[in-house]
Amino acid sequence: MRKLNEDPGIRAKNAEGLRAYHAKRRAAKEAKERASPDRKRLTSVRR
Repeated sequence: MRKLNEDPGIRAKNAEGLRAYHAKRRAAKEAKERASPDRKRLTSVRR
C-alpha cells in the first residue's frame, strides 16, 4: 500500500477524489439543513 502512495500521480488522484467526496458530502449536508431549519441550529453548534 505504501508503494502505491509514493507514486505522485496516484496520490494526486486520491486527493482529487477526496476533495470531490467532501464537496458532495458538504452539499448534501447543506441541502439537509435548508430542508429542516429547526435542526440547522443543532448541526451548526455541533460543527
